[in-house]
Amino acid sequence: MGMADRAATTARMLQRLGSAITAELTAIESIERRADENRRVLYAVAVGFVSAVAVPASLVLAFLGVNASQVNSRWSMFSRHYLPMYLTVAGLIVVGVVLSAGLWAQQRRQSREQRRPSRRPRWTPALEEPLITPLPDPAPPLGSSPGSEPA
Repeated sequence: MGMADRAATTARMLQRLGSAITAELTAIESIERRADENRRVLYAVAVGFVSAVAVPASLVLAFLGVNASQVNSRWSMFSRHYLPMYLTVAGLIVVGVVLSAGLWAQQRRQSREQRRPSRRPRWTPALEEPLITPLPDPAPPLGSSPGSEPA
């Protein structure tokens, strides 16, 4: 095997190594992109949860604080006359909490699935050509003939 053959073999090995490194970098970039997307979803869920709780409560307090004809000044804010409105607001808050919890659970499940190590085979299938060619037999020791057995 000449020097040109060894150089070609080394070039193929380096080319395969370069391809493997490129594939690994692409996989890392994909994982980082998914992590960024999950972080954005988590922030969106947090903002949605705060909005789902704060907006209905502030609307009720604003309604009861205005001088509208529907608000009777003789009744307390906690009067039973306002019970349907409180139940509606409580229902909106519960729906917001349930939706936020569902989105959070979905995001957690997806992030757990993505963190699971991929199942890569620990061996590679047989290639058409070996990556490393075997070395030729070593030269016989000095003082012996090529056909004789070592002592």
